[in-house]
Amino acid sequence: MYSNTGFGLGKIRYISGWCIAKLKHRKMKMVKKRLFSKQKKTRCNFVKAQTQISLLEQLETSSQDLESNSKYADSLQHTKSKQNIRHSLTNVTDPTFEFFLHLDKEVRVQETAKNLTLHGEDFYDLMFSNLRANTNLRAHWIGLFKLGHTDDDSDEEASSVALRLGQTEHLFEEVLRKFIKMSSASFRKEFLRDMKITHKEAHRKQIRIAGGKKVCNNLAKKSSHNKQTAKKTDDKKKHKQNKIGKATGRGEKKAKIAYPCSVCD
Repeated sequence: MYSNTGFGLGKIRYISGWCIAKLKHRKMKMVKKRLFSKQKKTRCNFVKAQTQISLLEQLETSSQDLESNSKYADSLQHTKSKQNIRHSLTNVTDPTFEFFLHLDKEVRVQETAKNLTLHGEDFYDLMFSNLRANTNLRAHWIGLFKLGHTDDDSDEEASSVALRLGQTEHLFEEVLRKFIKMSSASFRKEFLRDMKITHKEAHRKQIRIAGGKKVCNNLAKKSSHNKQTAKKTDDKKKHKQNKIGKATGRGEKKAKIAYPCSVCD
């Protein structure tokens, strides 16, 4: 979808920050809403949301750190140009950025006009299922997080690691849906634009093919119409002259008979 230029990479880095910021904002709203609840199920969801927030914060970094240490310095300009006065736009780490590059590449493979035409409205659900089943992409996502030590004998530590791992899997699916939603809007816009151009060119081609025949037919019809109009005009003039002649007694003059001699005349 995006080129490997600084601008293209910058767009992907910006979208990466957008996905993480949106998910984090939603989780923070869930925490505030369930903060004082005493129900067991609600408290469980509260703990899960807190865990997800802490995991998402591992993917963030500061703009100063990126400017000093990033391997992709060209990709920072696009986010920098959209930054507000408070510098509150979310910046993602280089490993997170590389994951989104991987995700964008996988999406581009499946997001084609042929697949969209073939699967129709089920296309994006099918693409989500395929991406979720992609083991390399899932392993890349899980590798971004520090989940803790699994070799600890403590049951509490093992439970904490299992909770983080489960929430990491949950966040993976949410990130896929966010990215696909953004990508689908852009792809649909481009697809409709290309279809419109294709239809317009096909229509122009039909006009060029049928243009010569249509022009000839129109000229023949016009010539025939002009002849009929001229004949009707002449008939009307003759009829009008005859009516005027009868009214004044000066109708059409009778032709004189040529007699053989002057006596008969």
